[in-house]
This record gives sequence, C-alpha cells and structure tokens, in this order.
Amino acid sequence: MACYLQHRYSDDLDLFTEDPQAVLRVPPVMQDLARELEGTVSFTRTMGHFLLDELLPKARQKHVGLDNYWLAQAFSRVTAIKILPRLIKPVTHAQLTDFFTSQIPRLMQA
Repeated sequence: MACYLQHRYSDDLDLFTEDPQAVLRVPPVMQDLARELEGTVSFTRTMGHFLLDELLPKARQKHVGLDNYWLAQAFSRVTAIKILPRLIKPVTHAQLTDFFTSQIPRLMQA
C-alpha cells in the first residue's frame, strides 16, 4: 500500500512494470551506477514480476487460506495500530483507519 498511498518511506525498492523483462535489466544498470558513484548496491531478494491485478492471487499462494474474508479481517486490525511508521505525507491515524475500513465492504462483496 505504500506505493499506492505514497505516505511512508521505504528502505527497499519495489519495481512495477507490465514488461517482465524490464526488471531483469535493472540490477546491471544499478551496479554500474553504484560503481560510477563509488558506492555499493546489493540485492538481497528478488521477487520476480507481477502485475498489480495479480497481487491478491500471489498473496493467496503464499498464505494458504487467505481469502477476501481474512483480508478484510486483517484490514480491520488497523484500529490496533498505535505508532505510525516514518511518513512522507502526513497521514493521521483516522485517515489510515478510514482508508482500510472503507476497503472492507468492497472485499466482502467480491
């Protein structure tokens, strides 16, 4: 959700593209750039590629039993969040709660 809301910092880099081969070209370019800047870059994990529409099915593969009901249950736990992460855009707890709770009915209708 961080990419969609653009509300918090991330210490990693997530790449989204409709061209699966595009992601494969990134590591060599980043390594060359790091060398030019006398820096380093490391790749600790690569997830392959997926389109945004494929995220929920992939999550279901990773988490057996995940369905819209359980995802809605997870979204409802937003009210238990007490400390927000380091944010880019100011987001209040109420806004965060409103966003996730507004998704629950949509999940339950799908």
